[in-house]
Amino acid sequence: MANEALVRKSTLAIKKELLFNADPVAESSNVIRVADFELDGEYDQESYTEISNTKDGTPELRGASKAPGNISINMRASGAEGTAPEGDVLYEGSFGTKKTSTADVVGASASTASIPVADASHFHVNDVLACIIPTVTTFTVDSGSTTTTIELTSVTGLAVGDIVQVPNGDGTALIEAVEITGINATDKNITISPAVTTVPDAATTVKKASIEFTRVTALDTDTDTLTVSPALSAAPDRYTDLRSSVNYQFSLSDLPSFWIDLWRGDVVHESYGGNKIDSLELNFETGKVIVPKFSFNGVSFNKETGSYGLGAPSFNDEVPVVAKNMRVLIGGSSHNCDKFSFKISNEIYDDKDLTTNGIGQKIHTARTVEGSFSELYRSLAIYTAFKNDTQSTAVIVCGRDGKVTAGNAIVLIVPAMRYIKTPITKDNNLFKYDVSYKAMNGLVGSEDAAVLAFL
Repeated sequence: MANEALVRKSTLAIKKELLFNADPVAESSNVIRVADFELDGEYDQESYTEISNTKDGTPELRGASKAPGNISINMRASGAEGTAPEGDVLYEGSFGTKKTSTADVVGASASTASIPVADASHFHVNDVLACIIPTVTTFTVDSGSTTTTIELTSVTGLAVGDIVQVPNGDGTALIEAVEITGINATDKNITISPAVTTVPDAATTVKKASIEFTRVTALDTDTDTLTVSPALSAAPDRYTDLRSSVNYQFSLSDLPSFWIDLWRGDVVHESYGGNKIDSLELNFETGKVIVPKFSFNGVSFNKETGSYGLGAPSFNDEVPVVAKNMRVLIGGSSHNCDKFSFKISNEIYDDKDLTTNGIGQKIHTARTVEGSFSELYRSLAIYTAFKNDTQSTAVIVCGRDGKVTAGNAIVLIVPAMRYIKTPITKDNNLFKYDVSYKAMNGLVGSEDAAVLAFL
């Protein structure tokens, strides 16, 4: 039987390069699951002419090597706060930098736009914050609670799926947000996920809550204060948890390069070096799996007979995220969009070098951030913003089955964008907006501030 190269038997490992176009030696931890890929090394073909008493033409010569390709992955939550998601290297290669915040707690006298913390150095400008916003609906903790079952004096008014904030101990050190996964009306207790760190004391207060996402626009390490935008709907309580997050942000520095090892059908081992991301396309469409597509170009490749042998990779248990039960805020208002797209286009200059196979370095020179969204034509708000050149902010929040508790949330924030087209179209005898937007330029010496975060 022939040793066929089966697509589903292929394995890809992707690792960030410390030195451009230098093999960083892949490990099993670098293996990722992909939805699809196109990858192949090729050469420029250079023609030449010679007059030698014949009508025949001359064959083309092999020129500089190049390795264009694209990889699509199924977007997954990280599964644990402060943990990079699968596809980490590709996300960082698209935006330019990755910053991880450290968990902290809200200090005294927080407001909707200013949040005191224990240590502001735990955060960076443009980090995404998950803020627990309490409601006035409260419940009293009874004795006998555990970290996963909270005993209450009454469960009236609670429902499975509600978010509640639960104090750890007496609530003067940490208050965490959890989701109710079960209610026992007879015993008057609730089952929660994830577990709280410490059992709440009896007679402390549990509050119904929501989780809102905002972005750090400034921080003061002298006063340990974070300035945030967009503003929260209400101030968070003191001691509420500010979970750690992994944030992919733009940078004025060059894009990082990465190395790809591909075992095609477990028959041939191919390696591709000096890859940089040309574009990232991220589409949210109702009821569809979110599948980011990364397009890139490399400068070198090699092919040899070989099968995968790095050992069993370790994947998280998260299933791909389907675009439903999402929160879409545009210009501070909730929007019922059926589609929202986001695209980064990176301009890359090939620095050609006679001492190499053709390209010595790939240099990031410019970036464009653009996209579109579609919604029913219910008001003139979108057109008015377009006509007045109003700057808007978009906040897209998604997670598995709509969950946004720790490790489940994925947040995209485009803080400064303008509509460039607002055509009205027809869909099933309804009028709709099909809006195109572009992100605004950053301030002098700074970058566009769009950020993709996993919390």
